[in-house]
Amino acid sequence: IGLIVLLNLGRISSYVVIGLLVGLVGQVGISLDDTRAVQNGLYIAANILLLLLGLYLAGISTAATKIERIGKPIWK
Repeated sequence: IGLIVLLNLGRISSYVVIGLLVGLVGQVGISLDDTRAVQNGLYIAANILLLLLGLYLAGISTAATKIERIGKPIWK
């Protein structure tokens, strides 16, 4: 039981550290006024991608597969 507890504590603490680091990077990005337009553009792009993914999973549209093909060489 002790090993299982240690495993889960390590897993959870690594998630906490990763979340802290990503949050710090995000906070730095928010504090920079020069990057506001880039942030808004990435926000819009992320939401469009989520919508396309939802439509793909529902079987309504295959537009997300075009984006997937663009990134396919990167993931190899």
